[in-house]
Amino acid sequence: MMLDPGATYAEADLARLTEIVQEIPLHVESVQARLRERLGEDRHADTIDGGAEAREFMEVMREVDEFLSVGPEIAQDAEETRDWLLRVDQCLDHARELRRPLVLAQTLNAGAGVHVAAGQLAEAVPLLEEAYGLATSLSGKRSADVAIIAMTSLAKVQIMLQDWAATSHACERAIALIERDRYRVNAPFQQAAYLAPHVDVFTAAVFSAWRLGDHDAMLSRMELSKARASIRLLFTSASESTEHFDRELAELGDAINGPRPAADRDARRAHRLELWDQRAIALRDPKAETPAVTLDAVQRLLGPQDAVLYYYWLRPDVLLTTTITSGDIAEDRTVFKSEERTKLEELIDTISRLKGSLRELDTFYIQPLAPLLTPVTGLPLLEGKKRLLISPHRLLHWYPFAAMPYQGRLLVQTFTLRRIPNLTSLLLPHAFYPAHRSVGVAVSEFPGREAALEPLLVARDATEQMVEAHRSAGVPATAMPEPTRATLVSALHDGTINGAWCLHFAGHGHSVDDEISKNAPMESMLDLAEGQVDGYDIATADLGCDVVVLTACDSGQLAIRGRGMAEQPGDELFGLPAAFLQARCRNILAPIWPADEATVSRLVVEFHRNLAQGALPEVALTQAQRRFLDTANVKERWPYFWASLTLTGVGEPNQGVIP
Repeated sequence: MMLDPGATYAEADLARLTEIVQEIPLHVESVQARLRERLGEDRHADTIDGGAEAREFMEVMREVDEFLSVGPEIAQDAEETRDWLLRVDQCLDHARELRRPLVLAQTLNAGAGVHVAAGQLAEAVPLLEEAYGLATSLSGKRSADVAIIAMTSLAKVQIMLQDWAATSHACERAIALIERDRYRVNAPFQQAAYLAPHVDVFTAAVFSAWRLGDHDAMLSRMELSKARASIRLLFTSASESTEHFDRELAELGDAINGPRPAADRDARRAHRLELWDQRAIALRDPKAETPAVTLDAVQRLLGPQDAVLYYYWLRPDVLLTTTITSGDIAEDRTVFKSEERTKLEELIDTISRLKGSLRELDTFYIQPLAPLLTPVTGLPLLEGKKRLLISPHRLLHWYPFAAMPYQGRLLVQTFTLRRIPNLTSLLLPHAFYPAHRSVGVAVSEFPGREAALEPLLVARDATEQMVEAHRSAGVPATAMPEPTRATLVSALHDGTINGAWCLHFAGHGHSVDDEISKNAPMESMLDLAEGQVDGYDIATADLGCDVVVLTACDSGQLAIRGRGMAEQPGDELFGLPAAFLQARCRNILAPIWPADEATVSRLVVEFHRNLAQGALPEVALTQAQRRFLDTANVKERWPYFWASLTLTGVGEPNQGVIP
């Protein structure tokens, strides 16, 4: 479909068109840089006898390298432009004579770039199509890179031609190649890194589908770049046993996190990471399929009182907010001003450094950002709804939505809230628990570490109240006071904890942004009376709990940056909540900043009372927060005190009673 050149388009759409055209070359350049490095390899990769053929090959490669450096300024000089285009034609002739398909495909890609720089968009299209056809006829990662470049460049051309259908088709072909190779990489962290140079392709794919009004394509493409690898693990089964990996991982965990850490702890951390990747290979299932995410599939899961708020960053300052109900869908595209984006980034930095109460958390950050996160077109769809399923993206994982102002009230005072990693996570089948059984773990004393870890007497009392609340409701409940690492690790596997309906942990935790965890978020830790447990210990335990409650500071944080990146590509789930999800737990309640111990304990005890009486986890939390707000004094109503607790859940929404 070619849009009418004489039609009038919204200024915002044309602005976004310009943004995407500017973004896509960044992706092309990143992949081309890798190919430039390989040009030297290409010169020796195939067997070419000396003489004229070798000289011809070297000349073609030199020309290709030059074509890749051509900028759009050549169009300002007609004579120079003609010279470059003539050189492209001659080089293509030489490349065809060589009869080396990959070399010809690279030459076609580079030559198309010269045509684009010269303003000859239509002439670039057949070159890119031919390059794609040649590259996809070959096998290997290098050929796939060349094919992806061809389709990414073609998408750029079609965007400039305002042909959204052709843009969408080009992106679809590029994404198919990316996805084919993505799951040949083992661990989710590596899959996320693999996605990094391709993020703009997904953005262009989402944007073109949105412009076409193709909701199914838009949603499915968003899902591919949003917690895809992490949630995909929940739909797969191990291709081989991981028992031998788990034994060695446990031994390394003891050496790293035990009461007497090994002197070579850093070396053991590195070895554990390698072993974890090998374990991921054993779990890998490249042919595994997750359910298709379509608008109909999502809407069939939603009851008449449900709505979804689905956020997706098209770029750091452009947010697409999709509102979905059982019978409708609406999209809002919001452009953040420079100071508004800065305010969001400052919120993340403030939370990562937070050590005490902060009234300004609300006035400086939560309130000013609320209008940008509230749908406009989608607002009528929220009328009369009671439960809101929120799927954040990137930095928004740390935004406290419960405290967000909404029509003169707080969001939690209007809706029961549940966070979801993505829409695919809603398609997980129900998990059934044969009998309710709860376990409360309390770590309040840290012998020999009191200078760094203050006693948590309130948390211990809250755990005792949690156990009593469950017992009073007829739910068997046991307490594990002051466990050592050896005690807790054993309990994770021997039936004491695994298989429990509800697990409660009270103790100290560490920010996923700290020096250790920011580049290895699976090392996010919970402190014990002796030693610690971290994400590796948890993820290798087949817990299968329905509800996990953590009161440890920062334990609800998901890694949104690290490893030298301002934002994690692929928006994967890393951190303690992700470790519990990988251990087959369905709902994780935890704070995203170190809030007041007494207040959090008070809220969590009320949550357990509601949960034990049969309330859904999200309902139990909402009821606890609303009751707290009804009785709190002025200072306690600051979001710092009560809004850090966040419930992340996966699986089909239960259609129980929503207040």
